[in-house]
Amino acid sequence: MKGLLLKELLILKGYIKILIILFGVLSAVSWVNGENMGGSIIIMMFMILAITSFSLDEHAKWDVFVLTTPVARKSVVLSKYILSVILISAGALIALLISFLIETFAATGDFSEQLLVIYAMALTGFIFISVMLPILYKFGVEKGRIVLFLVCFSPVILSTILAKSNIRPLSDAVLSMSLWFAPLIVLPLICLSFYISYRIYLKIEF
Repeated sequence: MKGLLLKELLILKGYIKILIILFGVLSAVSWVNGENMGGSIIIMMFMILAITSFSLDEHAKWDVFVLTTPVARKSVVLSKYILSVILISAGALIALLISFLIETFAATGDFSEQLLVIYAMALTGFIFISVMLPILYKFGVEKGRIVLFLVCFSPVILSTILAKSNIRPLSDAVLSMSLWFAPLIVLPLICLSFYISYRIYLKIEF
């Protein structure tokens, strides 16, 4: 498992360097403007890195090679999920650091609000990978990109539908409570997603 995770981090090394540079730029711009511009973007980009690893593996025909070794298919799938959780968690920590630095040096007074945004974005990231990883294993990266597009824009479409339907939005208290109870749903969702991906991967012939 350590070898699989090390391989994932090595192939993403160049992309991670770019994100570190982006982190520095966003931190500087946010500090000058006195507002957090990069927290949510950082989490989203780390989330996309997990999908990028699939594309790189497919291009290099990694699965054809790794399955000729004693590595179990379950370990291959599990490594993708662990990588995704690590990347999203790292993005959330970096976003938290950006918010802390801005609050420390710029004193914007919205640190608690940023914490809630980061928390919500991290939960969204975990839900995103829970939906996307089984789709990528089932259809591959190329066809999966169409689904990725639909998943990314579904909140916008849903918001538009709700707005035109004049449906009353949930109160802030209900939304806040939902966010705090969300991990009780997200964790089983990730486990279910892993099981589905594993069953799909067992049936794939390379």
